[in-house]
Amino acid sequence: EPIVHPAAWTGAALGGREAITRPLSGQELAGLDALLAATAGSAPQEVTRAQFQHPVVNRLIDEIRGVITQGRGVILLTGLDPARYAPEALERIYWGIGTHLGTAAVQSRTGDRLGRVEQDTTDPVQRGYRSAGELRMHTDSYEIVGLLCVRKAASGGQSALVSALAVHSIGDWPCRSPAVRGRSR
Repeated sequence: EPIVHPAAWTGAALGGREAITRPLSGQELAGLDALLAATAGSAPQEVTRAQFQHPVVNRLIDEIRGVITQGRGVILLTGLDPARYAPEALERIYWGIGTHLGTAAVQSRTGDRLGRVEQDTTDPVQRGYRSAGELRMHTDSYEIVGLLCVRKAASGGQSALVSALAVHSIGDWPCRSPAVRGRSR
């Protein structure tokens, strides 16, 4: 049966990228700046949820959590300017917000929980996101997945998001056909 839920969206039904975009306000950026100052002595992955508390930022994170868990399941925050924030500061912001949304999981056989997606010709492991090759559409097997784009790729570098609930609900897939459902595999 088709799933009727805000998370069963299509790009056309949402109205495009603008529908998922949430710009950060000046107050929220000021709150993040205060948190960066308070955690300046910590490496990004050492920052704890208890250290990353600010009234304005907490309201933002509550909003993010609601959209992700009760709403459409996707949100695009804008306003973290790499001209304003050093890469390490962006990592601390990203990590700090994440501490409120769940527990960081290992994402590779090398044990990284926070990895930079950039081409690295010296990486002997050559994970897909660190090679020059195309990273095909895939599913990450975690409940919440986050990405932080710091700069646009010189070429390529496109990301696409798809609602798994919408994929389930749209189309006449062979597995839905009564003739196929009755067969054993």
